[in-house]
Amino acid sequence: MPLSHWISITSLFFVTAIAGCATPSELREKGPAYVLTSNISAKQVAACIASKWESASPLFGTQPVNMKIQKDGYSVALGNEGTMFLVDVKELPGGGSSTAFFKYRDPPVKIFEPHVKSCQSE
Repeated sequence: MPLSHWISITSLFFVTAIAGCATPSELREKGPAYVLTSNISAKQVAACIASKWESASPLFGTQPVNMKIQKDGYSVALGNEGTMFLVDVKELPGGGSSTAFFKYRDPPVKIFEPHVKSCQSE
């Protein structure tokens, strides 16, 4: 991995630490940045996102990811003291799933968001 990528990842975490984060409820109140649908089950999509988020930043080791079972699907949150990113992955009545992506603010480095999109087809 190039040095510039490591520096960018380091910057992301310092900016996040300074800027703070939100609770999952606060993120949901703001509304999703976007919503995606998939033919894959909510469980598979949520597990894929959780796995990719945990290993997205090898410089800092495993990331703090929480995956919870909800009434109609799963919730995956990234953050230590607060939630930086959150997805709510719900089962659709006809099969497949719907993923709502929430973020506290736009980080300078976008290493977590692409995983949300890629997990819709894996």
